[in-house]
Amino acid sequence: MYEALKTFLEKATPVDSIPADCIILVQRAKGYDIERDNKFWKIEGNKSQVRDIVCAYCSHQVVMSNNAYRDYLANGKKNKVVCAECMKLELKKQKNEKASATILSRD
Repeated sequence: MYEALKTFLEKATPVDSIPADCIILVQRAKGYDIERDNKFWKIEGNKSQVRDIVCAYCSHQVVMSNNAYRDYLANGKKNKVVCAECMKLELKKQKNEKASATILSRD
């Protein structure tokens, strides 16, 4: 299952901001070590916080970077927000289907 997510992320294309029609991939807030994660980031925009947003599939509260959250708000909260756990399940469901989608990433 992790291989599918790894393949998904390898196809990502860097962008300056997240368009409104893109999915924002996040982590679930429960059990996420924000302090440990934020130690790795020097730029404030890359640091994460627990947000008042839930995953579109499982409804768990999520952690989102400051940059992604800024873009999400700028897009009028139109982006679909999906946690990595649910994305892995969706990719597993669709592993036999061939989709021609552009995957965007800030990395």
